[in-house]
Amino acid sequence: MDNQEPKKNTYRVKLGHTEVTVLARTAAEAIENARRQLATEMPRFYDVISSLASTRFEVQDAA
Repeated sequence: MDNQEPKKNTYRVKLGHTEVTVLARTAAEAIENARRQLATEMPRFYDVISSLASTRFEVQDAA
């Protein structure tokens, strides 16, 4: 039995002209982590960032 968590990868997530780098196991997790990071960096846009569809985010491996 393997109790290790899956390896986290580095992803670049782009939203419009803004790009952040996050650690995540999947692209979906990368989007959620990017939402949190962007909301922290730009609190005035929290409502907009949290309500955007996942399709608005561009996710790429940062490797």
